[in-house]
Amino acid sequence: MAKILRIIMIDSLCRGERAEIILDGNTSLTGTNGIGKSSILRLIPVFYGAPPGSVVKSDGNNKSFADWYLPNESSFIVFEYLNYENATCCTILHRTSTSYAYRLVSGTWDNNLLYLDTDAGLLVSPQNIISHVQRQQRTCSPAIPTGSYRRIIQFNTGTNDLDGIDDLQQRKLIEHNQRLFSLAPRRQEFAGIDTVTLAMINEGHSFDSIGLVMADILQQTHGGIETVLESIRHQPIQNLLQNIESFNLFEREVKSKIDTLDGLYGAYQAKTFTLRRSKRRSLLLQTDLTHRIERINAAIATLDDQKREQDEFADSRMKDLSQSIGKAASDFSGLEQDVARIERQRDEYAGKNMAAMEAFCQQAPAYEQERQQKQMEVDQYNQQGADVRLKFEGLKDAAKQGSQRLIDEEHITARKSEYEIEQRREAQRDEAQLRRERIEAEHATKNDELAVELQRVSTDLTRQQETLAQLKGFGVLPQDQAAINDAIAGADKSRALHDAQQSVVKGLDEQLHQIKLEREVLSKDKSSFERERSKQQALKDQAVATLNAKGNTLLGFLRTHYPDWVGNIAKLVPENILMRSDLNPELLAGADSAKSLYGIIVSLDHIDTPSFANTDHLRDDIARLEAEVQRLDDELGDLDKRSRKLEGQIKDAEHSLSKQKQVLARLNSDLNTSQSAIEGLRQRADINFQAHIDKLKVQAEDLLAEQERLKKRDKENKSAQGRQLIEIKSMADTQDNDIKAELAALRETTRLRIEKHREQLANTLTEYELALNKALTDAGIDDTRNRKLQSDLKTLVRTLDDIKRSSHLVHEYTLWKQETLPGLESLIADMSEAETVRDNLIAKRAQLEEQNTKRQDTYRTRQLENKAERDQLESELASTQRLLELLDFIETDEEATLTPGQRIADIDEDARQALQARAKVSKQARSLYGEITNVYRNRGLHQSPHSNTIDSIEREARRETEDDDLRWLVAADLLKSSMESFHIEQRNKLITLATQLSSTICDSKGRLEHLHQSIMKLGREATERASAVAVSFPSIESIEFVVRSNIRDLEFWADLDNYEKQYQRWRGLDEDTLPTEAFINAIERFELRLRGQKLSKRIVDCFSVHVELTDKGERKRACNNSQFNGITSEGLRKIVLCMLFLSLFELLRKEADLTLIIPLDESLKLKAQNYISLVDSFNQRSTVAFAACPDPQPELLSQFQNVYSLKEEATGIKVIEYATSLDDEIWSEEEMDQLYEAHSP
Repeated sequence: MAKILRIIMIDSLCRGERAEIILDGNTSLTGTNGIGKSSILRLIPVFYGAPPGSVVKSDGNNKSFADWYLPNESSFIVFEYLNYENATCCTILHRTSTSYAYRLVSGTWDNNLLYLDTDAGLLVSPQNIISHVQRQQRTCSPAIPTGSYRRIIQFNTGTNDLDGIDDLQQRKLIEHNQRLFSLAPRRQEFAGIDTVTLAMINEGHSFDSIGLVMADILQQTHGGIETVLESIRHQPIQNLLQNIESFNLFEREVKSKIDTLDGLYGAYQAKTFTLRRSKRRSLLLQTDLTHRIERINAAIATLDDQKREQDEFADSRMKDLSQSIGKAASDFSGLEQDVARIERQRDEYAGKNMAAMEAFCQQAPAYEQERQQKQMEVDQYNQQGADVRLKFEGLKDAAKQGSQRLIDEEHITARKSEYEIEQRREAQRDEAQLRRERIEAEHATKNDELAVELQRVSTDLTRQQETLAQLKGFGVLPQDQAAINDAIAGADKSRALHDAQQSVVKGLDEQLHQIKLEREVLSKDKSSFERERSKQQALKDQAVATLNAKGNTLLGFLRTHYPDWVGNIAKLVPENILMRSDLNPELLAGADSAKSLYGIIVSLDHIDTPSFANTDHLRDDIARLEAEVQRLDDELGDLDKRSRKLEGQIKDAEHSLSKQKQVLARLNSDLNTSQSAIEGLRQRADINFQAHIDKLKVQAEDLLAEQERLKKRDKENKSAQGRQLIEIKSMADTQDNDIKAELAALRETTRLRIEKHREQLANTLTEYELALNKALTDAGIDDTRNRKLQSDLKTLVRTLDDIKRSSHLVHEYTLWKQETLPGLESLIADMSEAETVRDNLIAKRAQLEEQNTKRQDTYRTRQLENKAERDQLESELASTQRLLELLDFIETDEEATLTPGQRIADIDEDARQALQARAKVSKQARSLYGEITNVYRNRGLHQSPHSNTIDSIEREARRETEDDDLRWLVAADLLKSSMESFHIEQRNKLITLATQLSSTICDSKGRLEHLHQSIMKLGREATERASAVAVSFPSIESIEFVVRSNIRDLEFWADLDNYEKQYQRWRGLDEDTLPTEAFINAIERFELRLRGQKLSKRIVDCFSVHVELTDKGERKRACNNSQFNGITSEGLRKIVLCMLFLSLFELLRKEADLTLIIPLDESLKLKAQNYISLVDSFNQRSTVAFAACPDPQPELLSQFQNVYSLKEEATGIKVIEYATSLDDEIWSEEEMDQLYEAHSP
């Protein structure tokens, strides 16, 4: 019989002392209150496995267990006891460096166990206990913690009941020491005895401990019930519902959103592709425009160089012509002046009547001869009165000479002045002639230029009008029509390529659809095979477990101890019972015991032996199941290969389809670009045509206006020339008249002055003549004839003087007439020829100027066209560069080419439209992507597989790019490619998950139902045992220990029933069927109920306990400590509590041979007779009392075989033993006196 024999305390509560208390029988501790009786009682639950810390805490002690019970290294507490095999063992409690520890030692207690020297009181140190004990040939365990010690002392179930012990060495230590030191027999446990004993001490909470003890009792028959309770949890069911809702949500919303996002992805990529091609075209156009601008700049530079060379050549020619014209004009002017001078001289000579003067001068000899003859006559007359005459002749000569001198001076002065005037008149005439010539030359040049310009304008106007009339019949410019034709040809080619590519894409799409259909079929086959494989694997695992059944199972026991079980037990006992490890089988004694089952013999001849009873059959079944599992694995492997192949084909097909769609998008873009280019070309052609027509009209109007302007200028030029010539002639005439008047005045003045000198001479001569005549008269000389001769002679002299004066002019005239006048006609011919040369040179110059003008006009036109084209190209280049800056972040499609007729305006419009469209698509996609990534979060499904997969895709997208705006691009492709196959796989997983979880829950429901029945049975049995004890207490009229199961009261129980029914209906359908709506509704209702109820994982929470008793005719009920404390008197409560715990201990102990020591504190609270009846009830049920009696009564002490008294001395508390013999039934009077004396005040 397993039981505690004694407690030995060394340097513990009895400081420095050793105290020994024998517990083999009822034991009493006496002593004053507070001396330490309760502290010793509390060592009993410590031995049974109660945590020492809780024992000290329940005592109200602020010290730790180690500090209170084991204050020193030399402190020990030893429990000597008998184990399940009646072998004597010891449990040693000792202090460690930080706390305390247990050690288990084989054999009985003696001083040598811990003392090195008993007389000297020298103890072994705790760290040397093992070596010290082993030297005594004893077994000693290492230091054992409280939890492990409890599993050793209460349990003997091998590897069972080791939950929470993860350390393999510790598990082995527990299992090994259970066989050596446990109180419980093999394959049995006494879980709860520590609670029973501790509850008897902790009276304030004793009623509440009843449930804990019941839980330990139930745990013996319902091992692993915590797992069952844990399996009915809200979270897994919620996860299943989330998975179902996640799956359905994907079907309802997310799939279409992903398809839409994929469409937006395609649209975005198409627009991106357009932008990439636009960028490439812009780059090509930039290069083309740059080259064209360079060519135009080169052309402009070439034209500038050509113009410069031509200008230099033209300037050189013009300079030569100008020089030639100047020379010719000079020659002509000189000749013209010569002719004009000769003609002027001729006119002047004619005006002076030089011919008559010449003829008059030609008579000079005759007049000289007549003068000489007259002079001779005068000389003859002058001989008369010669002296008088000589005198007067001298006077006359002197007078004549003086007068002639004055006249000559007048003539000289007059000629000098006249010459100056003539020179001025010649200068004025030359100046007027030059001005006239200059004006005529200027106007001639202007007239020529105007004539040439007018001719050119007229020609241009005619040509412009003809061109305008011709173009109006076309409707489009030829070069634009050529560009449109080229663009249409390119568009037709693009359309043909697009249509062909569209057929390719359609074919690939259909091929991909077929592959996906094949994947769905394959997925269903794979799901079916996996379920079958799981079934076969479970059968195989069960067969392997059966074949390799452990020794702690019934099957293992039968194979080891009862080989003939195959012929009888195997035919009756189900396999699941045989595999249980909590049945603790044993062989019955007796000859017929081997042939009976619980004492009943039945005929088994007509019952086949099951396959699990035959190991050979089991091996055959295992081999068959292994082959079947292998076959299914092979099938699954083939399906996996086919699945991987299909996935590869799908990926390849999707990749090919994606690439071909990209090609199609590129071709579609090219086609749209071509069509846009055609439309743009047509629009530009219309614009260009109208602009060209308008330009031609404006040019024609300008030419017409220019023509009118030139005509007006010609008329104005000619009028101006006439006015200027008239002004010059008028000025010249005025100047000539002034000169003539001045000459006339000069001549008149000279004539008058000469006449005056002549008159003065004549008067002087007259006076001299009168004086001579008088003198002659006085001399008597007749001088009449002489005077007449003198008069005639004077006349002749004057005539000769006039001839003499005119002789120079006549001589000049004669020379002019002989030398100059004959060359007049030749000069006129030369002048005419010089004029012709001059005019020809001027005409050449005008022609050259016209050519230069045309060349300059051509140059200006070409340069204006070039510059206009360059400006246009530079504007397009600037637009291109701006577009390239706008597209800087876009990659380039190197395959893109420029479409004929495509310009930057078209590309820019396409690009900006693509950017706007892409931005719009991106905005929609970002919003949609946000909906997709948040749809499960917003529905509270963020832990579902679909949500997790989407989250992983989202994280992958975040790793790929830091740009929030572009993250959806990365995710879109992953969502489309991954979620489709994931969704198909998730369908099978969802069915499997629903099956597995529902199967587990339904199995748990069955086990809970079993637990419910066990709880009710336990309550009945506890009541029966408590009532049997109550018979000994007349004060207790009736007592009922009511245990009520809470399992069927769970709020979800009805919904769990419905859950099970709907699950079975669903599983009756095809294996590939998704959970039905009714099944889902049942799960939801069950989950909703479960969500609002916190289901405990402890058995103690699966039932409620209350006590009903009749006290003095009144029926009373208590459900907790508070109610129990007020139900009746303290003594009666103590009795009821002991009855309850005693009945529970019997249920806990079952048929095992175990004597339990129940500590009873404050025993005087009971009446002596009740106390005696209680102790007697204990003893009748293999239970002994360990009681604390502060003031014992004799009738009480007579019930105790062992009586100890605690006495406080100077050195500490001392334990005094009064009776130790179990054979002494009655104490002697002397012993009683000693005991009372010890406790008297």
